[in-house]
Amino acid sequence: MPMLEKQANSVHSYQPQNPQQSRQGGSQTVSQPPKKQARVFALTEEQEQAAPDDVIAGNCYLCKFPAYVLIDTGASHTFISENFVVAHKLSAEPLTEIVSVSSPLGKGMLSITAVKHCVLQFEGHKIEIDCVVLGLSDFDCIMGIDMLTKYRATVDCS
Repeated sequence: MPMLEKQANSVHSYQPQNPQQSRQGGSQTVSQPPKKQARVFALTEEQEQAAPDDVIAGNCYLCKFPAYVLIDTGASHTFISENFVVAHKLSAEPLTEIVSVSSPLGKGMLSITAVKHCVLQFEGHKIEIDCVVLGLSDFDCIMGIDMLTKYRATVDCS
C-alpha cells in the first residue's frame, strides 16, 4: 500500500511503500489502494514560455471563470487545479475509484474527486468536460487525451 503525504483535501502525493524510496514527513494510509492509473505532463509556466512551439496553452473560460489551460496530448485525463475549484467554489464529486497520477518527473499524486459537466469556452466553442481534481500550480486546467478524443479534436502543431 502506498505511503501518502496530505497536500489538500482531495489530492495527495505518494511514493511506493519501499524503505529505500520513502520520503520524510507526515504520512497517512489510504484504506483502498489506487485502482485507476493516469499520467500527466504538468509543465511550469516558465517552461511553457521558454518553449512556446512545443506546447499549446492559453486563456479561455472554464465553468464561466477565466482559466489558463494547457492542452497535453500526453495526459491520460483532464485535470483541474484544486486551487481553482476552491477559489471559484465549484462542486466536486467523489470518484468511484482513486486515481493515481504520475508525471515524467516521477512525482505521484492521488485524487479522489472530480468536477463533472464543467463547460470549457474558447473561440466561440463550448464543450462539456469532466475534470479530475489535482494539485496543479501553474495551470488551472490540463486538457488530456480523454476529452480531446471525446470531441475528436485535431491538434495542429505546425
